[in-house]
Amino acid sequence: QQRRRQQQQQTVMAETDDNSRSITSTSQIGKEADGDRRVSASVSDLVDTLGFGMYQVQVFILSAGFIVAEGSELQMASGLTNAISLEFGITTHVGRSLLMTCTFCGFAVGTIVSGPIGDLLGRRAPMAIGYVGVLCTAFVTFFAWSVLSIYMLRFVLGFFGGIGIPVALITISEVSPMTLRGVSTAALGGAYCFGDIWAALGLWVVMPDLQNGPWRRLLAWAAVPATSLLIFGLLSPVAKYDTPYWLSSQHRDDD
Repeated sequence: QQRRRQQQQQTVMAETDDNSRSITSTSQIGKEADGDRRVSASVSDLVDTLGFGMYQVQVFILSAGFIVAEGSELQMASGLTNAISLEFGITTHVGRSLLMTCTFCGFAVGTIVSGPIGDLLGRRAPMAIGYVGVLCTAFVTFFAWSVLSIYMLRFVLGFFGGIGIPVALITISEVSPMTLRGVSTAALGGAYCFGDIWAALGLWVVMPDLQNGPWRRLLAWAAVPATSLLIFGLLSPVAKYDTPYWLSSQHRDDD
């Protein structure tokens, strides 16, 4: 009987220790969660207090500029389909359709990859990769040598065009006050139209029939928005640091 009592007492003491440990760990988790909420709330309150100023304007230009560049490249890729098909002897409907299919497949992959990269390296990294990638792809496409190279470069172009779209929307939403967050994000939708207009203007001036003409020069025309915005980003002071929300999530309070 004494042994049974001792065993029961030991069992009760063990259960008590386990309960106390679980309560302690739960309280610690709760404190950490509360701390994260305070950081998020403080950043949101600070952004709301500062309002929409020149910082947000420059961020909007960089974010909208990427969408303009992406719209220009995709619209130009579509407009050059006939000219490229004639030069490289692409006569089948499947071969012609693959020109844009490869582009949009790359675009889909780019948008999927954008999220993990943006969370790991910050919001600036995917847009910088996209700007540089679009320019490099346009340059290499200028010297395209075969049908297979065209298909591959179309996929790469779509990839770099899509990698910056999600973070462009996220970036402007994270730096805008609560009252203007929806408006500023929705305004980015109009940027794609400007890219389409820029590409259409080049096609109308240089190759109005969309078949005969120096289609390689139009690649340079379509790359003008990306080049201009990349230079603007290198000169703009807002490109030196990431968004406040991402910096706070990485505990980089000094930045």
